[in-house]
Amino acid sequence: MYTKESVNRFLFSLAIGLISYGFALSNYSLSVDSESIIYPDFSLDLGRWGNNLIRYHLFKGHLPYFTMLLGIILMSLSALELTRLFRFKSLSAYAFCALFMSFPQMAYNLIFTMQADTVPLGLLCGILSYSVFETSFGKFFSLKGFLKLLGAATLLMFSLSMYQALLFVPVVIYIIRALQHSYSDEFELKSEVISGIHFAAFVLLGGLLYWVSVKLICPPIEGGYLSSYTSGPSGNLLANFANYWATSVMGNQYYGAKIYLAVPIFGLFLLYRFVREKRFSFLRISIFLVLLVVPFLIGFFITNQYYPPRILVSTPILLAFVVVFAFEKIDFPKPALIIVALMCLINVYFITALFNSNYKIFNYDKDTARKIDMVLRTEYPDFDENVNYVYFQGCLPYERYDKIRLPKSEIFGGSLFNWDNGSNPRIINFFRFSDIGYYKMIDNKEVYLKIKDSIEPMPVWPKKGSVKMIQDVMVVKLGKEKGANLWVE
Repeated sequence: MYTKESVNRFLFSLAIGLISYGFALSNYSLSVDSESIIYPDFSLDLGRWGNNLIRYHLFKGHLPYFTMLLGIILMSLSALELTRLFRFKSLSAYAFCALFMSFPQMAYNLIFTMQADTVPLGLLCGILSYSVFETSFGKFFSLKGFLKLLGAATLLMFSLSMYQALLFVPVVIYIIRALQHSYSDEFELKSEVISGIHFAAFVLLGGLLYWVSVKLICPPIEGGYLSSYTSGPSGNLLANFANYWATSVMGNQYYGAKIYLAVPIFGLFLLYRFVREKRFSFLRISIFLVLLVVPFLIGFFITNQYYPPRILVSTPILLAFVVVFAFEKIDFPKPALIIVALMCLINVYFITALFNSNYKIFNYDKDTARKIDMVLRTEYPDFDENVNYVYFQGCLPYERYDKIRLPKSEIFGGSLFNWDNGSNPRIINFFRFSDIGYYKMIDNKEVYLKIKDSIEPMPVWPKKGSVKMIQDVMVVKLGKEKGANLWVE
């Protein structure tokens, strides 16, 4: 039952979200992948039919500012529901909301305008799926209980249809609730084991419904983007995962993650308290250690050694819970508020720095695009973008962006002029999106073959001669090495 207090928590969460992403909301910058045109089959090849439903069928694309704003509102609702699930009251609830909303991990999802609202919606659905499951526990053999379980599994299916990594959200919530249950006077190990079996059934049912939905809605998924994560040599999977986990827990996996170091620090305090409390000490320690690992489990199956921060969607929940739960062990003293406030300020700094870096790269790329377009039209006044093709060879040097790129900032440090070592669809879509040039991309192999052997002698941009008309194709040589293949090759 949501009350006036619930409304206050939601508004507080929303305020923290607006402060955290204030720079991003007021200084729009295009990110890699967001330049793509939203086609009818958008995201279907990734099995994300929920993303396709919202992005293409309902919203017909995305709107700068409003897409991210909606995502922040949905995250605020998630924060509210989590405080209800975890039974946090008063200062604990507000501290949880502040830490959850400000942790920079979600910035790596919100920067993608084509999923800045769908991933938060998927997050909310994943949380609600657990909420519904919890109300069905012990009632599975009644019609009402079964319908609740089916409803919970359906919500989980919809969550996965927007972003598969969200599977770990209800799992983390369940483990947290199991830890909290151990403090109940009515706690029984047998009952908790039965609950675990029922929870596993709920997750399996949700996963099965998602699998069936993909088979019915999406085209056959063979190879491609998702399989690339497992395309590298397997090596020692356990050792690779251990290194990945340790790096992540220490806050060194990506820019802005440093505050996650609070998890092992406060975690050591909690482990000490578990030992001191004696009752169910071994059980609580075991549950907590599992909790520390679960949000990163997806990394175990990644063999190409590329771990995008956006897959760690459950880490904000774990961070906020561990800090607040630890403070509750000492009755949440007022100095704890100062610590939480400082952590949030640091988080806001990291988020702002990330979006500021991307904003600078975006403007640098726009300036580069304008210069290329000016040279093209000045030296070839007869160029007709409706008739002549434009081809970009290679990419701008990665080092060119070193002064404005933050370390380990993944997508925030990406430029449309060097992602994929230079991609014609990306670059040409960038020109169109920025309203600089509406170029015609090569759409048949014969056109490419007639210019292929004439590119090598050309100098590299910005040298004179790096923009040249070869037959009816305008060639812009950004780098010596060829970039991503055209789809016609």
